[in-house]
Amino acid sequence: MRQATLPPMEAKSLLQTIASRLRSLRDEKGLTQAQLGELAGLSGPMLSHIERCLNWPSLPQLAAIAAALDVPVTFFLATDDDGHHRARIAHLLDTLSPKDAELGAAILATIARQQRPRRRK
Repeated sequence: MRQATLPPMEAKSLLQTIASRLRSLRDEKGLTQAQLGELAGLSGPMLSHIERCLNWPSLPQLAAIAAALDVPVTFFLATDDDGHHRARIAHLLDTLSPKDAELGAAILATIARQQRPRRRK
């Protein structure tokens, strides 16, 4: 049976996406690679290799990183910006109290209404 693989350019792009999102979220949360490694049960050098696109994280490693950073695994895997932003927004709404989530949803609805093209009468 033939093993399915991503074309080299798509694989490189996905690894760069994972690395970039990992680095930016780790920085946003003010964590060093060593600190995140401790939270995720990985070594700082392993995280450094992932962030520099030298190593692919395994799925369990990526799940541990996501849990340590309090985001869904899809945060790293969405290959388009829309999917990435949708996963991030959904996660943020899930972390809010019901009242704050309702307010957040109302704010997003207002922004969406402003983005729609207006119909002429």
